[in-house]
Amino acid sequence: MDKKPMEETLYEIEETRYRPRLTTRLDFKGSLKETKESAEELARQNTGIRYAVFRANGFLAGHQAYWHTTITCPKCAEVIPVE
Repeated sequence: MDKKPMEETLYEIEETRYRPRLTTRLDFKGSLKETKESAEELARQNTGIRYAVFRANGFLAGHQAYWHTTITCPKCAEVIPVE
């Protein structure tokens, strides 16, 4: 019995800004792991913007990254995002 290798499903990132309400599909396609990591990194850099990971041309998010605000550690000055 021949088993064909599974095709890798591509995922993309959607950015949602809330003031004004604007939704944009970013030009990034990759595996689920790659897109999750990229969405987390983008969310850390852009507080208040939601990043959702969708299958290519899909409508159900597989992962969402959103940091509401940040705090700064008083000891080491590291910026820590807060959900």
